[in-house]
Formats: sequence, C-alpha cells, structure tokens
Amino acid sequence: MKKSMRLFLAFLIYLCLPVDSWTQEQLKIDIHGYISQGFMYSNHNNYLADTEKGTFQFNELGINFSDDLTDRLRIGIQLAARDLGEMCK
Repeated sequence: MKKSMRLFLAFLIYLCLPVDSWTQEQLKIDIHGYISQGFMYSNHNNYLADTEKGTFQFNELGINFSDDLTDRLRIGIQLAARDLGEMCK
C-alpha cells in the first residue's frame, strides 16, 4: 500500500474515534465517507492498468465534511484517493 494511502486511512480512522458530547454540540459538522473495491477486466482497452486477466487492484476511498454556515449557505469539502494498481506502459 502506498504511503499516501496509509496516511489517508489513518486519518479516516482518527476521525471515527469518539469525541465528547460538548465538541459534537459545538461543531455540528456532517462527516460522511465511502470505500469501494472494484474489478477491472478488458482484453482490448488496457490503457488504465494491465486488465487482460482481470484485476482487483481498483480501490477508491473518500471522506467529505459539510456544515451550514447560515440558513442559505452550506460549505463542504471532499477528499478522495484512487489506486489502479500498476499502470500500463
């Protein structure tokens, strides 16, 4: 696993740790995320990775944060990472 992926995964785990109720009441930030595992197979279009025999090296994960600043203004940010395995040459 790449170093950046490990750091991002550690950050996700840190965010899942419980916080005290006072902090939750004060911040009120919505936190959501996703993790996906995919399978790639193609015998003609191998421009992303070597997929002639099929590969499970297609991973994605992301986390997003959002908050209502006012009644009519919402702000949000999303961080995402993708790993496609070895790239074709």
